Amino acid sequence: MARKVTNNDDDAPQITAEIFAKMKPMADVDPGMVAAIKAARGRPRVENPKAVISLRLSAPAKSAWDSLPREKRGKLVAAMERGAIQAAHNLVARRKPPAIPRPARKRSA
Repeated sequence: MARKVTNNDDDAPQITAEIFAKMKPMADVDPGMVAAIKAARGRPRVENPKAVISLRLSAPAKSAWDSLPREKRGKLVAAMERGAIQAAHNLVARRKPPAIPRPARKRSA
């Protein structure tokens, strides 16, 4: 049965000090509801989140990226990741160890 709509102010009475004193935190009344609300917020956390970076591309590279369908973009990103990881390994392998300063020799007079 549908509820009758009225313009009665009792639908949302003003909170008095008495009513306020009787109120309890929702966590005390229904802890399960609080947990459900917190769990349902936002995007689910991932185990290995991606980092946001800024990348400057030339105009032709940008237009080529924009013309790619979404499925192909994912493959291109995966190829870029593999290339970046390989390039980083190559750079680290070529890096010279830091020079160790030697103590100054005493000159004999």
